[in-house]
Amino acid sequence: MDAHGPGTGPADGHGLHHVERLTAFTDAVVAIAMTLLILPLLDAVSDSASAGESTAQFVRGNLTRIGGFALSFAIIAAFWRRHHRVFGRFELATEAIVRLDVVWMFTIVWLPVATALVGTMPVDRLQAVLYVGAMAVTSWVLVAIDLLVRRDRRLWGSKEPAGTEDLAAAVSTGVLFMVALAGTVLWPRIGYLPLLLLFGTQPLAGWLAPRLESRTTT
Repeated sequence: MDAHGPGTGPADGHGLHHVERLTAFTDAVVAIAMTLLILPLLDAVSDSASAGESTAQFVRGNLTRIGGFALSFAIIAAFWRRHHRVFGRFELATEAIVRLDVVWMFTIVWLPVATALVGTMPVDRLQAVLYVGAMAVTSWVLVAIDLLVRRDRRLWGSKEPAGTEDLAAAVSTGVLFMVALAGTVLWPRIGYLPLLLLFGTQPLAGWLAPRLESRTTT
């Protein structure tokens, strides 16, 4: 099986691939994953209608599912925006970057399954690993891609990577997802409240950016 995905054949004799085609394929995968998030709610609507429930009863009985859908939709949208910021700043991708992007897509496609677990089962440690852990992996895979691009000028073409502030924001997001995962695993009774730590991404990124500057320029 070709890990390149459709339309990502080598751009030259050095195993480099056109980013535009890879990005288009990734966009399609993200769009499908975001659409799949709504399916458990559609099933719940049918169940509520069959039971003769009112709209208010449906909403009250599915608050967790609705919240999980909204949260996962917003998080996938944020991941997609960050993916576009990274992939919009270079023109060619190495085989390693293509494979990492496939891993990134896998984590995105997994999120609808994890979201369905959140909406139908009580929070437990394994669920936290499957849900928040997937988001943490998504974040760190994109950080790895960003770092590979920054260190290989062959890939830039007429472009260049974004500033260190953008990398700092990505690293901060990954760190906070890991902290949120630890909090949810240690104290499952508080649910997914530790995800509120993500509101601290910008302050943490502001502290981290100058410390990353020297590392990425050496």
